[in-house]
Amino acid sequence: MSRSRRSSPSPSPSPSPSPSPIPQPGPEPAARERCLTPATLGGVFFLFGYGRKQKPLGPGSTRTCPRCHNTTQWTRLREYTQLTIFFIPVLRWGRKQFESCGICGAAIAV
Repeated sequence: MSRSRRSSPSPSPSPSPSPSPIPQPGPEPAARERCLTPATLGGVFFLFGYGRKQKPLGPGSTRTCPRCHNTTQWTRLREYTQLTIFFIPVLRWGRKQFESCGICGAAIAV
């Protein structure tokens, strides 16, 4: 005995566009590596830094420290904020001079 299966007539195709495919979770590994190449980024690479620097200017005056109460010769310092590009200082701002205790590090603006 053979059973035959009868198929129901399929509905006529609608003129509407087919649904878009489901997006994948991420690009393929080869495409991901392509995105990180310098050619894709325009071939430009910047290395920059930002921070405060202190430059010793020599010995300061002899003072009694208000924090540690020791009388010592303090160190005169200049502190500034700078921006560097490829390890070359480009901008400097916020310059201050002060003297610092050599024992505890307390500072007084000069």
